[in-house]
Amino acid sequence: MKERRGGGKGRGRREKRERRREGRGREEEKGRKERKREEEGERKREKEEKREKRREEEKREERGRIKKLALGGNEKEEEKEEREKRREERERGRRGRRRRGKGRGKGGGQGKGKKRGRERGRRGGRGRREGGKRKEERRER
Repeated sequence: MKERRGGGKGRGRREKRERRREGRGREEEKGRKERKREEEGERKREKEEKREKRREEEKREERGRIKKLALGGNEKEEEKEEREKRREERERGRRGRRRRGKGRGKGGGQGKGKKRGRERGRRGGRGRREGGKRKEERRER
């Protein structure tokens, strides 16, 4: 008898809790699948509506752009947009480069630190330009 408790097997805790909260007993368990199907349908419908909205928005934007072009005197506007896009990309690139440390991809400037001191032995002399001196020495031995 014990295993009949707890609102059935294989339902997540959340569903059991929901059933308890809503006070639905065993008599309404039959409609569970139907309810699930309805909820899924609703979700699909909402998704579709969202997609439709986005499509309409894009269409509206396109129409606006076409209208501007038709008026003619708005090539400046287009150029401005292009410039804006380019600037954003440039800024993004800069942000990307800042994360890398010294060493590569910076161009030569004040980069004396990497050719000095104890790091030097570890990197094997001239670094990536000559593929590490120590490795070659090992090979000769």
